[in-house]
Amino acid sequence: MARLTNIKLRRSGTSGNVPNTSQLDLGELAINTYDGKLYLKKNVAGTESIVDIGSNQSAVYKEYVYTATANQTTFSGSDDNSQTLTYITGYLQVFLNGVLLENGTDYTATSLTSVVLVNGASAGDILQISTFVKVLGTGDIVTDTFSGTGTTPNYTLSATPDNEDNIIVFVDGVYQEKSTYSVSGTTLTFDANLPNGVTAEVVIGSNNVTLTDIADLNLNGGLTVAGEAVITGDIQGDLRGATLFKGQAGETLSKGEVVYISGISGNTTVVSKADADDSAKMPAFGIVAADANLNASVSIYTFGRLSGIDTSSFSEGDELFVSTTAGALTSTAPTGESAAIQKIAKVTRSDSSAGSIFISGAGRSNAVPNLDDGDIFIGNGSNQAVSSSLNTLIDSRLSLGDINIGEYGIDTTETSTTSTTQVAIHTLSATVFRSARFTVQVTNSTDSTYHLTEILMIHDGTTPSITEYGTIFTGSAEATFDADISSGNVRLLATPASTDSMEFKVICHSITV
Repeated sequence: MARLTNIKLRRSGTSGNVPNTSQLDLGELAINTYDGKLYLKKNVAGTESIVDIGSNQSAVYKEYVYTATANQTTFSGSDDNSQTLTYITGYLQVFLNGVLLENGTDYTATSLTSVVLVNGASAGDILQISTFVKVLGTGDIVTDTFSGTGTTPNYTLSATPDNEDNIIVFVDGVYQEKSTYSVSGTTLTFDANLPNGVTAEVVIGSNNVTLTDIADLNLNGGLTVAGEAVITGDIQGDLRGATLFKGQAGETLSKGEVVYISGISGNTTVVSKADADDSAKMPAFGIVAADANLNASVSIYTFGRLSGIDTSSFSEGDELFVSTTAGALTSTAPTGESAAIQKIAKVTRSDSSAGSIFISGAGRSNAVPNLDDGDIFIGNGSNQAVSSSLNTLIDSRLSLGDINIGEYGIDTTETSTTSTTQVAIHTLSATVFRSARFTVQVTNSTDSTYHLTEILMIHDGTTPSITEYGTIFTGSAEATFDADISSGNVRLLATPASTDSMEFKVICHSITV
C-alpha cells in the first residue's frame, strides 16, 4: 500500500507567494506562513487549479509552524513566522514531522494558547498546528477506526459519504492520497490489504453544515446557498429575492398560476387555483413558482420577482389582478359584486417565455369590493358592511317608519282586528318623545267604509292628553280613540265600533322630550 511520506506541507514565508499547479501534486497542500494561507491542488474534469483555503486577515483557518528544541514539549507564543498561537479546543490537528498526532494520546490542547506533547520533540523537529480560529458551525462528521489484519482491503464505513471527496483517510497517522483507495456506498477499499497491526482512521463528512455563532464573521461578496437554509433569530440588513412558502398542490398547477389556500395535509398547506368569482377561493396567497402535479410539493411566491413565464398578453407596468378564470391573471379588474378585486402583481417584462412579474399583493382582497349600479353599502346586525339596493332600502325604511331627523321622528304602524275590544294601534317611548300628531286611517273591509282622523297628544310623563280633529268618514265613525302610558310607552288606543274586519294605519309625527 502506498503511503504519503512527504506529509510535511510545502510552505513559503514570502508574502503573496502562491503555488502553481506544476509545483503541487493532486490533493497536496501548501502553506504560505507569512500570509497565513493554505492552498490545495484539485482537478475537475481534467482542469487543474489551486484553491485558496485559508487567510490571515479575518481568517477562520490558520497554520502555525514551530522548529523544536531538544526535548521540547510545550509549544506556544510566536511561531517561526511570528504568528502567536491561538486555537479553539477540539478544532485543530497537530503534525510532528508530517505525522498526524492523536489528541489526548500524543498531546494535550486545552488552554487555547499552547500545545503540550506527551513526549519531548527532538531538536530540529517541525511541529505544525492546523487550526480553526473561528467555528462557523458543525457538520455531519463521523470518524471510523479499523485495525489491519493483512488479509483484506475492504472495510465497512458507518456512514455513506456523499462522494469520495468527503472522506479523509489516515493510516498510522499518515494521510493517504485519494488514489490509494476507493469508496462504493459504505465500502472502503484500499489498493492493497491493510497490513496487520496498523490502524486506519477514516473521517467521513457530508455537505450538511449547521451554523452556530457567526457574529464576528464578515463576508465580502455574495454568499450562495444551494438548497434550503434554516435560520433561527434575526436577519438584519437588506434582503433581495423572492419570498416563498412550500405547499402541496391541491390540483395540477402550472408555473405562473395564482393560488389560494384550500386546505391542509398533515402539516403541509394545500393550495389550489384562485378564482375571483368564487369567495371560497379567495383571497389568493401567491403564484406558483414551478409546474406541479396533484399532491406534489410546490413552491409558492408570495413576494418578489417571478421570471420565466408568458407575459406576452400584457405590457410592462401593467397591474395584474386575480381573474374570474381559475388560476389566471388579468390586467383588467373584475366587475360585478360577485367578483372580488385583488391586485397581486405588476408586469416587469413582457415576453412569451422570458416574461417576469413582481408579486406584492398576496393574501388580501380589496377592502372595498365591486358594487352594482344603484346599490349602497350599509351596516347589518353583525356590524358588517353589506350591499343593498338604495331604492329598496329607502322604501323599506320609510314603510317601516324608522326616520329620525334631529328631535323629530316619523314612523308608521298597521294593526288589524275583528273585535270591539280596545287595542293599542301605536306606541312610542314616553322618555324619548313628549308630543305627537297621529294621522289615523280606518278601513272597514267588511262593508267597505272608511274613517280618517287627526289626533294630537302630549304627556307629562304620567298622563297623556289628546284632542281629535279633522275627522271624516264615508259611512259612520268606525272607532273611538284614547291614550295611556304603560310600561314607559305612550299608547294610542282604538275601540272599534263593530266586529267587522278593521285595519288601522297610523302615521306618527313625534317631537322629543
